[in-house]
Amino acid sequence: MIPREGASVLVDVFPATEANASLYAGEAADRVMDAGYALHQLVGACVVPRRRQA
Repeated sequence: MIPREGASVLVDVFPATEANASLYAGEAADRVMDAGYALHQLVGACVVPRRRQA
C-alpha cells in the first residue's frame, strides 16, 4: 500500500510536467512532454495493485 501523501505526489507528476513544458518552445517542449508521458507510465506501473496469489 502507498500512503495517501505518497500517492498524491505521484498523481501530480504528469500535470506538473505538462505545466512546465509550456515554459519551453519547440523541441525542448516536446522533450519535456515526452518525459512527462514516460513518468506517467512509470507511476502507473508503481501504483497498480498486485493480484494476491491464491
